[in-house]
Amino acid sequence: MTARPTSMAWEKLAYARSEVRDLKALVADLVKYCVGKTLRGMPAQRRRGVRASGGGAVRGGAWEGEAMRLKVKLTDGAPLPRHAKPGDAGLDLTTREELNVRPHETVMVHTGVAVELPRGYYAAVVPRSGIASKRGLAPINSPGTIDSDYRGEVLVPLHNYTDVVQHVDAGERICQLIVQRHETCECVEVDELGETDRGEGGFGSTGVCSIM
Repeated sequence: MTARPTSMAWEKLAYARSEVRDLKALVADLVKYCVGKTLRGMPAQRRRGVRASGGGAVRGGAWEGEAMRLKVKLTDGAPLPRHAKPGDAGLDLTTREELNVRPHETVMVHTGVAVELPRGYYAAVVPRSGIASKRGLAPINSPGTIDSDYRGEVLVPLHNYTDVVQHVDAGERICQLIVQRHETCECVEVDELGETDRGEGGFGSTGVCSIM
């Protein structure tokens, strides 16, 4: 015959259960605090990825979360900028017109694309390796900077670095747009800067011999 618990035993059991509930609540609050602190230190697109996936995942040393949603306005039948392959950093931009760029000439190329970048981000206009290395065509001001408050069309000052005329078809991919996070700085004047081994050594200060 099994003995029935006494009233004191029931009280101890109820107290233990209450302690367990309090401990669980404490752990839950601690986890929320740690996750929240981690999220605040992440770029915006990573924070959205964690919340959308319930935590996200890290594979191959890279964070796999939701992609940043970039607002894009299109004109002249321009296609949406896109990554050529998964994992690529740059979004391809195309020209809306057929061009003949004379040797060492710079032409302003219309892409038909305008973007709304989140505050704290900028976009860099950089060359595409194929058209730059094979045909000598690249933005002359690379990297061109697009600030988050700019709402106009992305125009590309495309330069022909060769000695022959370069033909560009309408719709051809001419450059890439890379979206990056940046910091806003407040400059503070000081009398002295921190010392380093290099000091004020500038161009060529480490020598010109190759490191083997």
